[in-house]
Amino acid sequence: MASKMPHRDGQQNARPRPHNDEPQVAPRYACPQCGERRKRYLMWLSPERLRCLSCGATYTIMGTPA
Repeated sequence: MASKMPHRDGQQNARPRPHNDEPQVAPRYACPQCGERRKRYLMWLSPERLRCLSCGATYTIMGTPA
């Protein structure tokens, strides 16, 4: 029995999105250690502190280590 579901290899837009298409924070909130700006890799710990999930750094919104 043939499947009626479309196959991924037949789709033209099946490529993953490049990093520059992902939602990003403002440059002032970027990780000071590795420069990460993608929202899904930055976790807010408090209104003033963030943790970078790429490199593990914890820092304040002023860019200083927390």
